[in-house]
Amino acid sequence: MKSTLTFRVIYRDTDAEGVVYYANYLAWLEAGRTELIRTLGFSLTELKKKHNLVFAVKDIFCEYFSPAVYDDEIIVETRIGELKPVRVIFEQKILRKSDSKVLAGAKVTAIPIDIKSFKPIRIPENLKNKILKAI
Repeated sequence: MKSTLTFRVIYRDTDAEGVVYYANYLAWLEAGRTELIRTLGFSLTELKKKHNLVFAVKDIFCEYFSPAVYDDEIIVETRIGELKPVRVIFEQKILRKSDSKVLAGAKVTAIPIDIKSFKPIRIPENLKNKILKAI
């Protein structure tokens, strides 16, 4: 299962030449992961309130292939590549909608942490089961 998020590049996302600044891709990837969690029937707010957890990015590998520019319509595709008891690996792509060109690809490792101790914890069973069904 994958989720998709579509939006248009706005002026604030770009540099003086109208090209998207590289760090903005990371924010788009975050939005894509949030949308996938929502697609699974959860929200990050709910996970924090009911399970006392938040997902922290442990590491990210992002490869840039081609630039996005002002007014491009962008698609962020997100899927879960791997699930372990204390980590989720998300596989993501950022594409330009007009030509389906892959602009960037990323692999993001996120770990659930307890909001009080900031120590890793296991993924709750109900979330784990929904993720397993989606893989």
